Amino acid sequence: MASPDYTLPAPSLFGRFLANGMTHAIWAGDPLQQALYDAAAADPATDVLRSASGDAALAAAFGLQMGGCQPVVMMQNRALMNCLDTLRALRFDARIPMLVTATQFGREPENFGCDTVSSATSAVNCVEPGLEAVGIPYEILDRAEDLERVDACFAQARAAACPMVLLLGHPAA
Repeated sequence: MASPDYTLPAPSLFGRFLANGMTHAIWAGDPLQQALYDAAAADPATDVLRSASGDAALAAAFGLQMGGCQPVVMMQNRALMNCLDTLRALRFDARIPMLVTATQFGREPENFGCDTVSSATSAVNCVEPGLEAVGIPYEILDRAEDLERVDACFAQARAAACPMVLLLGHPAA
């Protein structure tokens, strides 16, 4: 029996973003999402912004959203944890719908397909409890089959007027 393929194809994920109206990709320097960044940078219809931090990326996304654009923010789990209060404010105070992708930097290969809370790495096992503590909805994408949930995540963010986080369990390739 073949083992599951824990790869998220960047072109397919990027295609889901475009199908849901993404206008801007804001990259907070996550090398694990390099293939996704490259797909965005190669698309002439997508404006790509680089950010020095997760909070700066969320602030830029807030401004773009207020201006009628649909940005997607890309960062690592460590930056996401640093931004929990900003995400909370975007949800409850500003009520801004947006999609944030975060890779699970430090996740062990043997943890793919498992509950990330059971990871031995604190950068991984604290993310879901942190998001839950501040009321931010999230979805885990571990494999190509999980990409079908991206459309529902965009819809949920819009309907609830809040950020939605896609935890990318394996680097997009």
